[in-house]
Amino acid sequence: MSDTKTYDMEEILISFMNSPIGIYIVSDNKFSFVNAKFQETSGFSEHELLGTSPLDLVLPEDRERVRTNAIAMLKGIRKAPYQYRVTDKRGDVLWIMESVSEIHREGKRATLGYFMDVTENEGFTNAFMSSPIGIYIIQNGKFAFTNAKFRKITGYSKEELAEKPPIELVYSEDRELVSENARLMLKGQLTDPYQFRILNKAGEFRRITENVVSIRYRGKRAVLGNFMDITIIREIEFALKDSEKKYRSLFEMAREGIVLISYEDGSILDFNAEFLSQTGFDADSVRTKKIWEIQPVDFQKEAKETFFRFRETCGGIVSWKLCQHKGEDKELKILPVEIVAQQMVMENRDVIMCMVRDISEREAMMRALRLASEEWRKSFDAIGDVIMLIEPDFTISRANLAVSRLLKMPPKNIIGKKCYQLIHGTNTPPEYCPFLKAQAKGIYCEVESDEPHIGGTFVFSSSPMKNEDGEVTQVVEVISDVTSRRANEAESVRLSQTLASSFKGITVALSDLVESRDPYTAGHSRHVAEMAVLIGREIGLDADELEGLHICAILHDIGKVTIPAAILNRPGKLSTHEWGMIREHPTIAYETLQHIPFPWPVAQIVYQHHERLDGSGYPSNLKGDQIHPWARIISVADVLDAMTSHRPYRPGMPHRTAIEELESGCGTRYDPQFVEALIRSINLDDKRIMIIEIDPELINGLAKELNEEGFEAVGYSQPEDALEAFKEKPFPLVIAELYLPGMDGVHVCRKIKEISHVTEVIMIAKYTSKEETLRVLRAGASDFLEKPLDLEIFIRSVHRAMRRFKGKK
Repeated sequence: MSDTKTYDMEEILISFMNSPIGIYIVSDNKFSFVNAKFQETSGFSEHELLGTSPLDLVLPEDRERVRTNAIAMLKGIRKAPYQYRVTDKRGDVLWIMESVSEIHREGKRATLGYFMDVTENEGFTNAFMSSPIGIYIIQNGKFAFTNAKFRKITGYSKEELAEKPPIELVYSEDRELVSENARLMLKGQLTDPYQFRILNKAGEFRRITENVVSIRYRGKRAVLGNFMDITIIREIEFALKDSEKKYRSLFEMAREGIVLISYEDGSILDFNAEFLSQTGFDADSVRTKKIWEIQPVDFQKEAKETFFRFRETCGGIVSWKLCQHKGEDKELKILPVEIVAQQMVMENRDVIMCMVRDISEREAMMRALRLASEEWRKSFDAIGDVIMLIEPDFTISRANLAVSRLLKMPPKNIIGKKCYQLIHGTNTPPEYCPFLKAQAKGIYCEVESDEPHIGGTFVFSSSPMKNEDGEVTQVVEVISDVTSRRANEAESVRLSQTLASSFKGITVALSDLVESRDPYTAGHSRHVAEMAVLIGREIGLDADELEGLHICAILHDIGKVTIPAAILNRPGKLSTHEWGMIREHPTIAYETLQHIPFPWPVAQIVYQHHERLDGSGYPSNLKGDQIHPWARIISVADVLDAMTSHRPYRPGMPHRTAIEELESGCGTRYDPQFVEALIRSINLDDKRIMIIEIDPELINGLAKELNEEGFEAVGYSQPEDALEAFKEKPFPLVIAELYLPGMDGVHVCRKIKEISHVTEVIMIAKYTSKEETLRVLRAGASDFLEKPLDLEIFIRSVHRAMRRFKGKK
């Protein structure tokens, strides 16, 4: 018996079960094995998949193409993986990249397939950024993406490549051949990578092997290219002919595993140290084997077929799962590798040179991307509101499960349809559609409308998504069903209006009666009511409370109806008796109004509107919280209008002087909360901006830029000092560093919002995590900018914040 450890198919399947790539086996045209990743990608369980036809997952229009490509790959005619679309269990359409090969299982022929979700091409670019192979994306005849390896090979920067037509990289004599090969490969008429020469920025020739595939990138058709510099392979070939010493130096210094294989029988002729590290074999063991014999028995057939494909095509590129042998007492480890093979002649002998590149880090990144995508998908589907991702032509490209529930149709019947057909039941988008404005102007839009087609009242919110050039590429639309809420609100409004109609006429008539007797105070009650509502809105009163406050303010001087007009209009000093009559008007008003069934405590509030916090008011010398908040609001508005209006006995004060008078009485006669609210509500042109930053140079730089924009910037390096200044006089906008000494920016933001909920906050930091960003936004910040600041983006953010501040007024 041999001491060599052997592996059977079931052991291999166990190792496949935790593979980061979907793996399946088809026997008799039905699934006989699916690993965990395949189940995760498709959404179906093993029980649901086993015994079913693989083509059931494939979109009907793609099935014939999948069947043709799979047969071609099994026959060795096709080498490159192929793409197609499937529908997962949720009904979502996924783009799949797949390769297949023939195996034997339980004495029968079977098909082994590798199945990878490549739907998120944007995520692909991030994963490809650190790829050891040059990767690029061409869109609209220009480079839309190039990774670091591609730029290193060409010698050009990202910016230079973006401006350079791709064909100009190709050596002039090879351009026509490259164009033709790329065209044939994109049409599926050429499957093997093609070679050509380029001139890099330094003027050096580099020999390139390339393959291309058509993809969708950022919602548009594009070409993805794999671009590999194989100059080193040629250099190694020449070096072998010239000098064994040079050959060994290049051979051993290569960062990839390199193995030379006999063209005739697949025997391993030579290899470098990196290849030994990848396989786990010692040098003596490797020299006795053929290339496929370094794999376990169950993998050897596939490895052998790969070798003969290399022979037929004179080389190529293939992804392979390399089994590492780390000793008899250790478990088998699967190492994902990418093999680049090239036929060459060495010492009058045909050989195949293979460069074996470890791609485990790249696959780990892909797994992380897929995990993040799955987390996002689950969160997306858990949201109760309808959410759709809509293309510029109104086609729905993504939708959560709430859309399916609303429309009562499976998700697969929603994707690809026009949103206005499904939601509005029309052949064109309605004029009120917020998508139109969001797409045209690139801004957030919201509208509410009744929708008979889907039965109810809905709020439509559209948020544009833009590319680096500021162009709208997609729109996120959120649809909230407010049918029940609006019905309840309508009923509440109806009841309120019915009740209000019973006393509205009396209220207006009584107020007009009082003011008709005193031409100097005509409009006073209306002015006080308007300012009281401004204060109420500033402190967050709801619509019903604002209506009640307005009624109270309109009637606050109703008691003056019993005071003779001669006393009201007297220019001189009043006598003690006359002043006593004036002080009785709140009591007279209370006795009149208490008999009217208002839905608010109107009589009580009118009675108290001349009371003061320190007890110096009248008629009951009430103090502090003994005075109703609405009465404290009306007293502030009443004093401001009285001081700024002309009277028979004095001219009106300047507006600034009256405000200073109110501020001098804060905390004694007047409630500071309501004085500050009134000042904020009438000061819409406040240009002040507070900067909280530990770097004095950054404070000075930002202040200079903001001042040039017409703002008044004030900087603080200590958060405690900034908060004290803010308490004295709130700012419309605060720009704060997230990581401050002794108190982080989130805490500062919460304190600011407690003092003034209308103040806008922009948080800045050099770097932060997704969790920290969410914490900042939940604390009330309206924007987050990373350092170093892009000045143009920073100034735009400041202007948006100031517009939002004014909009809250």
